[in-house]
Amino acid sequence: MTRAAPLVDVTGLIRSLIKEAQRLQRLIEKLLWTMYKIENVLEQTGRLRPSAGRNPRRAHGASGERAPIVHHFHIDEDKTASHGIVLTLDDNKVTISRALKQLIEILAADEGDPKDELVPWKSGDAVCEQLAKHPVHKFTRQALSQRVYLLRKALSVTIPRGGDLIETSAVLGLRLRRERGAPGALSIHTAASL
Repeated sequence: MTRAAPLVDVTGLIRSLIKEAQRLQRLIEKLLWTMYKIENVLEQTGRLRPSAGRNPRRAHGASGERAPIVHHFHIDEDKTASHGIVLTLDDNKVTISRALKQLIEILAADEGDPKDELVPWKSGDAVCEQLAKHPVHKFTRQALSQRVYLLRKALSVTIPRGGDLIETSAVLGLRLRRERGAPGALSIHTAASL
């Protein structure tokens, strides 16, 4: 008895649904940012009472355990490699592009007003502004969302729950879940200096 070929390409269907869900997620994030900006303007003009504050979306797994925290962060740049950047988060090595290196450097920076034991949040506008300093092009909120998605995807390839290391909040912004003042603070090495 031979088995008939499935009538539906399940793999293609799943991939198509994932792409559509990611597109919807980007649209929802863009809509939320716009709504928070409008709310902020209304609060500043006195047309709306200030909200009691929103808690950022915390990264939790399906079982409710807390997301991982990076204690050691290190970047090696090998100019001979195709992607060229090896990122070490604790004992995990991840190869990332130069564009993702720029983003993770900004998110890992221990600059600003800390709210907890992790590095401070960076607003989406501030991150876009810092990324635009690199001579690539003007950086939009949509481009930032796409780059955050790619960074999460790259981290998830080698690190269990690696995507959860990038924390986002429509109110507070973005950050790498990196311990503040941890030994092995952000350091960048080129192949020539190793």
